[in-house]
Amino acid sequence: ASMRSYQKDPSKFTDKPALPGYKRKGGHCTTPITNQDCKIIQDDKIWYAKLPYIKDKPLNIGCLDEKAALKEAKVTPNNGRYILSFVFEIPEKEHTVNESASRIAAVDPGVDNLMAVTNNVGLPSILIKGGIVKSINQKYNKDVATIVSKQTMGTDKKFVPTEEYYKVTNYRNNKIQDQLLKCANFLVHWCIENRIDTLVFGKNVFWKQEVNIGRKNNQNFVQIPHAKLCFILSYLCERAGIRFVEQEESYTSKASFLDNDFIP
Repeated sequence: ASMRSYQKDPSKFTDKPALPGYKRKGGHCTTPITNQDCKIIQDDKIWYAKLPYIKDKPLNIGCLDEKAALKEAKVTPNNGRYILSFVFEIPEKEHTVNESASRIAAVDPGVDNLMAVTNNVGLPSILIKGGIVKSINQKYNKDVATIVSKQTMGTDKKFVPTEEYYKVTNYRNNKIQDQLLKCANFLVHWCIENRIDTLVFGKNVFWKQEVNIGRKNNQNFVQIPHAKLCFILSYLCERAGIRFVEQEESYTSKASFLDNDFIP
């Protein structure tokens, strides 16, 4: 069906449809664990998870909200390892979201500046530098190039991920996630302290696929997970009672502020 649709109108697709990828023989998939099989034990302020088929002592999962209720746990294969995640339901706090939006901050994501933040209330603008994220990606690219070269140099074989590759990839992903969480938390706390009621995040459709700012800049921009940053900010804003808006900005350079042009 997708191939017939592609032949009629290729503009609806970013690329020609391909056959779905299938798991290799013996491949693993995500396994859900219900809250009937996984038990949560609270000892003083520390919470523990008792998992099925595991005879070891319960797993320490840290401090949680007293009203948190476990919905499910999941075991997900990821780059040669397994990620155990827990889904909790926490009652929403009473927040009054101001739909009229009077105190607004706007975020322009980038590379050298991970986030450039301005506002309409006269506060100094903020530049959250992206140098750490950029350097993490640059080191990762060099490490991966070395690993791939060792396996494929002098042959026509395709690269097959190794334990070393999984190790550097997991390390890079963890470092990037840590930076994004720290930067997003800083920004949301700044919004709370300055009574910002609306946070606008600028993004474009297919901004990663259609980027054309030079080979090195393309690589730097594409490797920064701005969509994940956007998701983290939206989640934190929702919890803080701050209205979060995604603004499409591909045509803003064609709009005149002085003439009160409409910004799409």
